[in-house]
Amino acid sequence: MKSSSPEQGNSTVIANRAFTVEWGECDPLGIIFYPTYFRWIDASSHVLFGLVGHDMRSLRATFGLEGPVIVDAGARFMRPVSYGDEIEASAWVGVWNEKTFRVEHRFACGGEPVCSGHELRAWAMPDEASPTGIKAAAIPDAFKSLFQN
Repeated sequence: MKSSSPEQGNSTVIANRAFTVEWGECDPLGIIFYPTYFRWIDASSHVLFGLVGHDMRSLRATFGLEGPVIVDAGARFMRPVSYGDEIEASAWVGVWNEKTFRVEHRFACGGEPVCSGHELRAWAMPDEASPTGIKAAAIPDAFKSLFQN
């Protein structure tokens, strides 16, 4: 879905999705197990990339990169959710830097915020001279423009 608001910064592409909290995503008390949010954050980023026509394979094929790898992630938990709760998730690119971009995430239940999160992703290109085999590179304008109207 494409829309915009001041909170979304300079990105006009926003991935919105809804899902139900599953029993296996909860701790023994039936409350969401916090690592589940990080799985949802990653999944929402992939939905966002899909909205602009790319999955990880096509990003590699089109841009030759190893991936927009996560170099930082965080979350703020506002209230618990539980098995059976309906979640509304939103993700968008909030900030573009030369070699990184920050994907913002918001989760709500019944219209009330339950979690906010972020991922800082680096544009990772192959580098045979590196022990990791990757290096950060400038993000192409062609990729950035996919997130604008």
